[in-house]
Amino acid sequence: MDELKTTAQNTALYASVKSRLAEWPEVIMEEFDKVWSTLLKKIEHDQLKLWAEIGVQLATHSAHSWEVAAVYYKVSPQVVETMPVNYFLRWGECGSGLADEAAALAVAYFTASPATMSKLRSRHIESWASLGRSLYKGTWKSSTLSTRFFEHTPALLESLTFEDLERFVSFLDLLY
Repeated sequence: MDELKTTAQNTALYASVKSRLAEWPEVIMEEFDKVWSTLLKKIEHDQLKLWAEIGVQLATHSAHSWEVAAVYYKVSPQVVETMPVNYFLRWGECGSGLADEAAALAVAYFTASPATMSKLRSRHIESWASLGRSLYKGTWKSSTLSTRFFEHTPALLESLTFEDLERFVSFLDLLY
């Protein structure tokens, strides 16, 4: 009986999210559709609901934030494989916080996440997001620096410990 209830809840959730995403470009719904069945198998209903809601919220941040939501949905299956579910949801929340600053930061964060999360311990997710955010000062130059930081984190982690990465960002911050 519980399985039937969960199936009904998941079906209702799917329909609700799809209707809320309908006002945005179709690419968001396409990415959501592509990953729904994968996430449905990986996480429980309440967690699935939080994951889906983060994507909807991302789409509503600003005029270009629909791009952030599309990338978030697209990379979610890869990221959920690398960490416990509670950290996975925190990962989404951290990206949402970056979207509050600038859509470009969140896009870079989400895009780099699959390669980064395979090298980064889950407990460092918030710190990694904070490092990228600390480089952003509201200018186009700082936006470029911050997005490049996110993009190059996987390569940096090939040679640096997380503590070294923190020192590197401190150094960049001093230079800027």
